[in-house]
Amino acid sequence: MSSFEKIQQIELSEFKAAGIWMRHKSGAEVFHLYNDDEENLFAFVFATAAKNSKGVAHILEHSVLCGSKNYPLKDPFIVLAQGSLQTYLNAWTFPDKTVYPASSLNESDYFNLMSVYGDAVFRPNLEEWTFRQEGHRLEFSRNARDTGRIIRNGIVYNEMKGSYSAFEEYVQNWAARSVMPDTIYACDSGGDPDFIPDLTYNEFCSFHREFYSPANCRIFLCGNIPTEKQLDFLDERFLSPLAAGQRAPKITLQPRWEEPKRFYVPAPKEPDGKAAIFVSWLCGRKSGEPSMHELFLLTEALLGHDGSPLKKALISSGLGEDLAIVSGLETELHEELFCAGLQGVSAGTEPEKIESIVMDELSRLCREGIPPEETEAALHSLEFSNREIRRAGGPWSLVLMRRALRGWLHGSAPWDTLVFEAPFNSLKSELKTNPHLVEKLIEERLLKNSHRALVCVQPEDDFLKKQEEERRKKLLTLANSLSFKDRRVIAKQNRELKNKQSKPDSPAALAKIPHIARENLSCSVEKIPLEIVEAGGAPLAVTRLWTNGVTYFNFAFPADIFDSNDYIYLPLLCHVIPALGLPGMDYAKVSSLLANCAGGFFASPHISHTPYGTSPLLETPCGTLPLVGRDWIIFNLKCLFEKQEKALEIVLALIRDADFSDERRLGDLILEYKNIIESNLAPNGSSYASLRASSFLNPARLKLEIISGITQFKFAKQLSTGNIAEIAQKLKQMRDKLISNTPFIHICGEKEDESVKLAGSENWKSQNGTAEQEKERFVFTLPDYITLDTLEVFSSPALQVGFCAMSFEALEYLDPAQVYEQALAHYLSTGVLWETFRMKGGAYGARCSISPIERAWTFSTYRDPSPGASLKIFPDVLKRFSRTELSEAALGKLITGCYAKLKQPLTGAQKGFSEFCRLLCGIKHEMRLQRMKTLLSISGIDVTDAAKGILRRGGMARRVIICSPGEAQTIAKKQGCTVQNLD
Repeated sequence: MSSFEKIQQIELSEFKAAGIWMRHKSGAEVFHLYNDDEENLFAFVFATAAKNSKGVAHILEHSVLCGSKNYPLKDPFIVLAQGSLQTYLNAWTFPDKTVYPASSLNESDYFNLMSVYGDAVFRPNLEEWTFRQEGHRLEFSRNARDTGRIIRNGIVYNEMKGSYSAFEEYVQNWAARSVMPDTIYACDSGGDPDFIPDLTYNEFCSFHREFYSPANCRIFLCGNIPTEKQLDFLDERFLSPLAAGQRAPKITLQPRWEEPKRFYVPAPKEPDGKAAIFVSWLCGRKSGEPSMHELFLLTEALLGHDGSPLKKALISSGLGEDLAIVSGLETELHEELFCAGLQGVSAGTEPEKIESIVMDELSRLCREGIPPEETEAALHSLEFSNREIRRAGGPWSLVLMRRALRGWLHGSAPWDTLVFEAPFNSLKSELKTNPHLVEKLIEERLLKNSHRALVCVQPEDDFLKKQEEERRKKLLTLANSLSFKDRRVIAKQNRELKNKQSKPDSPAALAKIPHIARENLSCSVEKIPLEIVEAGGAPLAVTRLWTNGVTYFNFAFPADIFDSNDYIYLPLLCHVIPALGLPGMDYAKVSSLLANCAGGFFASPHISHTPYGTSPLLETPCGTLPLVGRDWIIFNLKCLFEKQEKALEIVLALIRDADFSDERRLGDLILEYKNIIESNLAPNGSSYASLRASSFLNPARLKLEIISGITQFKFAKQLSTGNIAEIAQKLKQMRDKLISNTPFIHICGEKEDESVKLAGSENWKSQNGTAEQEKERFVFTLPDYITLDTLEVFSSPALQVGFCAMSFEALEYLDPAQVYEQALAHYLSTGVLWETFRMKGGAYGARCSISPIERAWTFSTYRDPSPGASLKIFPDVLKRFSRTELSEAALGKLITGCYAKLKQPLTGAQKGFSEFCRLLCGIKHEMRLQRMKTLLSISGIDVTDAAKGILRRGGMARRVIICSPGEAQTIAKKQGCTVQNLD
């Protein structure tokens, strides 16, 4: 502690925490949100504003985790993922910072993680092979017909090629670039594939020396480990032994414009060839004023829900299919941005038309005023979002960290942008004295703000094809300029790289990263309390858990009453019902009423599959009912406890009476749905490939593919050209049939008694029936596209790198050997697949996953430059592993890593919903406990046998590739199959 001085300490009552802000003698700052959370989190944060788009910050983010002074392994990060109890482990590159966060529920494990991460960021080896592996390198083509041809490879290079294949990437980049062209935000910190090859190894090393120093480091801590203990650890291990370095200079602010500007941006062509047009404002912060919450209020009032005035004006104009994805407020840069516009805009539409809609609506609102209910809805939305405890891919403390960094990175106190209650209460007080505050903000921040840009992101024919051709020409010119000596150097460098990648880490190096031994892992599975009660003659499930004053309702209606041909409509039905109007009340009014009382209302299909031999019957106070193993549509409502009566009134009315007669609104929602599905292909190609590859295994996988795979992708594209009246009639018929059954309701919250009364009184007529009643069920038949041991190749012009998947049948859920298969999947994903496809192959990712209930065991790659070659490697990986047996050390790490995945913390709401889903699938607590016991007793031969078993079932494997048209044609020609186009 003597090396630190306390800058300030304050009580943060809204987080039940103390905020402790310290400065080390080196200049490093530490902020500890000290509370009673057992899931402790740390994050090393560096200001890393890059001055170009060569991707140096992003490549360094990858590279520092490839071996360091005290942990000289090829990839300590993946070794941690193999055998740590971590609950979160990652690294992020932002436009102006790089963040290295990790968390754990175990204190020893937490300090192990901090030790490895701290050594990685401050003392990385940064050898040249790392730069070439993670960044970019030249290789000679392995195609015999291309002798002498060179190609470019590298993990970040391929990742960003994937990103730059997406139209949305250009939209997102230009939201900030357009209004901050003279700042670092005009550059892409992730790296532009056309500039990444310009980055040199010397620049790479220099960037680390300049920015990765204690003086330029901010360390965020959250949890219940004492501050003094953590500060002593940081001081002793990292901060005192190192040279202090310099803090990065403050980011230069964008000079303000006197006149607005216009930008036309060429981009990859979407299948429909439509543009995105939006207006972007640089709003900035008023000096000395806590104005961010004013901007939150402004944004919610204008765009917060479907009936918000600016959103409604844009959508109802008919000029576009949906709001531009950048519409809203951006708060993680040095200054705030506000954007509003449309995407799916037809070719030839003048950008000024959309600008006029935005500016005219803002002017109208200033003249006529914002309806009071819209201001109230905006306030409610802000309050709800800050009260709800959310866990999306990581601990809630990650959200708090990002909020603190908004100001802390730029010179403010960490809590200035973290706290909510005080500025929110101040905002409410100001609204009482100045009810026209929102109109004032519109005038000052938007209408009178000349620092705005009109941006038209226009897709161009053959954009990616031309881009690839230009890159190919550059490589050809480069190849022709290479001397014999140059070629020998490249060949030698690649041999050295492959040798480094192929050489296993020494046992001594691996032993430096400790893990929790299996004997120290408790054989326990949390039992979530769930009680089934009677409400209005129907069964209702209740979980009583702390949810910070939020109540969660789930209304599950049987969906297996539909004909098999209707399943493809289920996602669309779920999308439109929460967003329609009611008889005599248009969607805008309904949306506004809902925004005033609900924190969210949405629906989704739920496909159930059960362990072999599970009874479909469930004992309830209402009798023995067939509720297990069915398919459902689940309507989900979340609201503050004090608002639940009004929220339920509107939601139940929507479920029963949503008005399908408004064909214009339905048409807008169909286009919105199509855009959501289309934009999912580039970021979620692995999921599409995996679902398609596994769809032949059983009814559950087939139905999942129909509702969320390539089948749904094709269906969504066809919808936009369909007859709206016919679609409306179809959806209404399905809705009416759906609600002819009583829902199985689930409630999660702290004060469930009143919730049960409101949700289950006389709202529903009990028609679930008894066990003796027959139910019409989806009949599983193999679609025409399915033949065993086959290859399907799909192409999309929106892709520059590809995805592939290969799926096998897994064993039954209750078979202990399925646990061995799950362990095998974890081991391969964090070992040989990572090394083979990411380190050596340059793909951004490769994994093996298991869906235990649906019995699917799947290999897949992500942003893969060679998906055709990858498919050939998968069986070889299994064959090689089936001839080996894990060492005791490797087995211990494997068990710990699998254990950590099973022990991931959940919020109260997540626990409640997970237990409800387990109830629907017939998964009992005893089954989960037995699987945990099996995991902790696993042996090396068990995992080897799992690989042998999957190989024996290898004749059932199916393969799927999704990639660019050129790559698809090449693969199809070699394999003798046809290409299916997704454009």
